[in-house]
Amino acid sequence: QHTIRGMAKMKLRCGLALCVMLAMAIGRIRENQAEKMRSLVA
Repeated sequence: QHTIRGMAKMKLRCGLALCVMLAMAIGRIRENQAEKMRSLVA
């Protein structure tokens, strides 16, 4: 049971880390797209 809890915690931490990395990547992509749109419009 203890090992199962440990695995669950590890999975949760890994999942959170992945979500954070994805969110940051998406944010960068959106910023790049916004800059491209601005350069195209201007």
